[in-house]
Amino acid sequence: MSRARSLVAKCMVAGRAGGYGSKHRLLASTAEEVKVVTNDADDGIHHSTVTKGRIRHRQFISTSVTEPFAVPLTLSDVQLKDEQLPFAYAFKETLDYQRLIDSFGEILRRYPILGSRTDFAAGKIPTLQCSKDDNVSMSFGESTNSLEDWIAMKRSGELQHDDWFGGGGAPLLSPLFDDLVSDRWVDRENMSKVDQTETSESDSLATVRITYFAGGGTAVGINISHLLGDASSCFRIAQAWGREMRGLDHPIGASNDRASATLAGMVSPEMADILNLGVGPRTDTNQTNTCTSQTMASLFRAFDYIERSLGVNDQVKEADEGNTTEYKSDAPLSTGHEYVRLKFSEELLQAMKAFGMAHCAFAKSKSNDGKIEAPFVSTNDMITAFGWMMKRYTSEERQWNISLVVNLRNRGGIDEFSNVRESSGQSGTFGNALTSIVAELPRSTGQTTSLDEIGDAALAIRHALEERMRDVPDLLALSQAGKASQAQDQISCFSSTSWRQFPLWEINFGGDGKCSRPTDAPAEPLFGFYGRPSYALPVGDTYSSILVPSQRGGCTYKLLAPSRQVLSILTLHSDLSAMFLSWAKSRSIDN
Repeated sequence: MSRARSLVAKCMVAGRAGGYGSKHRLLASTAEEVKVVTNDADDGIHHSTVTKGRIRHRQFISTSVTEPFAVPLTLSDVQLKDEQLPFAYAFKETLDYQRLIDSFGEILRRYPILGSRTDFAAGKIPTLQCSKDDNVSMSFGESTNSLEDWIAMKRSGELQHDDWFGGGGAPLLSPLFDDLVSDRWVDRENMSKVDQTETSESDSLATVRITYFAGGGTAVGINISHLLGDASSCFRIAQAWGREMRGLDHPIGASNDRASATLAGMVSPEMADILNLGVGPRTDTNQTNTCTSQTMASLFRAFDYIERSLGVNDQVKEADEGNTTEYKSDAPLSTGHEYVRLKFSEELLQAMKAFGMAHCAFAKSKSNDGKIEAPFVSTNDMITAFGWMMKRYTSEERQWNISLVVNLRNRGGIDEFSNVRESSGQSGTFGNALTSIVAELPRSTGQTTSLDEIGDAALAIRHALEERMRDVPDLLALSQAGKASQAQDQISCFSSTSWRQFPLWEINFGGDGKCSRPTDAPAEPLFGFYGRPSYALPVGDTYSSILVPSQRGGCTYKLLAPSRQVLSILTLHSDLSAMFLSWAKSRSIDN
């Protein structure tokens, strides 16, 4: 039995199984006792009981809403409704049970949208409904594994969401999280739905699971629906909760005005109709109806946006803005996938940045007028270009472009979140302030990629970003006027997103709260992070990536790819990394 499966079997939580497979189904769910049973005798796992005193009961924490309110949804929101963002933050300290409950209650008071429910009723504008009865589930569990074992499994690749399959299959959720919609998850071995009849929070948009490790240490697993917010919003909640745990100031909340942070436009009742949100399938456009020509035009613009920006075509029936998926329509129906963790050290990043700037200077010297479309490239551009070329050569899709998921906050008049240390701040929208930008490059023709081709790709990325960002104010105005512009074509694109700019490693829940005055000095800094989007894969192969900052400099490139290509990806990454380091060394000698 693998160590990852052992962890699943040993991590017992009061309340529900939260994404376990059918072999590890929760049989009892009380505050006093949790029993886990397996039908797989070969695993050597037998009936086991955790008695009262070790398992804390599940809590439902109120959002403390005093007056009900509704938040209209954007097109981006509804297209991300089936995706989850489960992020776990691990600390060496065993965090206090009651302080976690009390502090999370204050977070919900400031961000009550976390406890909201969707309203997709026919003939109405789709909204998030916040009411006096709203709450968020918070469960507590224990693992017989140590925190160090968990980190080792995570880094080795053993601790994953389990196997991913194309054709609509979804991964099992890690045992560090409670799932949001239980019938989304499937048994990885027979692709059948997992029996989770014990679950009651089928329509939750946020859940929390606290896991205590053997020998000390705590994981705070926060799972948020992508409909509710993007990665930036998720990290914001973790930042604020950590500061509340430590008695430090943090903003009183954030804006719920989603129209101020989207280029996609809002969802009208007519748009909800064509998107099949509670009203059935799209009607035949040849039928007589009472809609005005202006309304019909907005419907078709909305549908065009979904098809072009979010990648929907005849082969792929579901796709989400920001879901970092790509599609090959001629690939087999069901393909095993797994995440490959590619490390980029600080030394390697410095070499790549230096090469990128040298490549810019070379491109400028070769241009007729001494100008180039992008006068510089960032480190992020170089990493993304590196990944782009790896995807091209591994997938054999040599002509595919790259689609970049971009955080719009602090761009083109869209507010960024308030300073996390300011107690009165409330700027920045909690939601999906995202857009996708396409960079194009001629077809790759060589047997393998070169450093120059990566340099060209980085220039193409920088040019696309700068060109599109100049248009954000105008695109935002059109969106707010109900005239969202036609999006860039996302078909035949690899997709990539970056969390490298987020203050991930500043998140801190540590400290005993007994110091004479609150302090920003970390008592127990973040020890480990585990997070990646969770969604059902489409038909065929996927090559999707997330860029995550590393704790001690550098970053990790998490690439979800077909299992059969993992060795090729690792080899190509190693070869290209060596080429960049060799270039930097020879340049240093020359200088």
